[in-house]
Amino acid sequence: MAILRIFEPIGIVFNEDLPPLNAVTRFILRRQCRREIEPFVLGYLFDRFPRLKSLVHEPWQKWDRVAQELIYDEEHLKLLESHFPPTLKQISMFEETNEVYNELLRRRLPMIGPDAIRVASPAVGAALEKRSLNCEKLSVAFIVGAKDFLQSYQRHWVWKHMRVLIVTSRILTCTADLKEITSLLRIAATAALSMPSLHTMVL
Repeated sequence: MAILRIFEPIGIVFNEDLPPLNAVTRFILRRQCRREIEPFVLGYLFDRFPRLKSLVHEPWQKWDRVAQELIYDEEHLKLLESHFPPTLKQISMFEETNEVYNELLRRRLPMIGPDAIRVASPAVGAALEKRSLNCEKLSVAFIVGAKDFLQSYQRHWVWKHMRVLIVTSRILTCTADLKEITSLLRIAATAALSMPSLHTMVL
């Protein structure tokens, strides 16, 4: 399918080790870049940015549901756990999608096409919550769910510097179960008590 060419991974091979790049403090990969730069490549780059403070990452939802669940979610987990620099203070992650593209792909590739509603990986959400403990601002849309992100909270965790927290949830709809919504709000309120500098939380 011709449409898939604009979402193909970009194969980047580093024949020689890159030196640390101390001048880099901000990394931006916007959704307008539809090509996929794979997580292991990003991890290699992040390892060489020892002063990285701000990250904007806006990948597209994968058209292959099976690869998303078995490969990309696992690679994003490794990226978060092992390659996000401890110097990061601001993180913005947005998973872009296109309902017209997704419907077309589901018709043409019914066995592996993307889900109508993206089911985020709970493990990725939990890893991002732990990784955000040193952040000042975190904005995450669709790549993780608010419940997965917040429910892994542990009582001894404290987000000393967190001022702004934005995380999306599929639960907050007019047809959702009221008990689920109440549970999410309680989890969010409990986590907020461990964010003494927080002035904005958006679900």
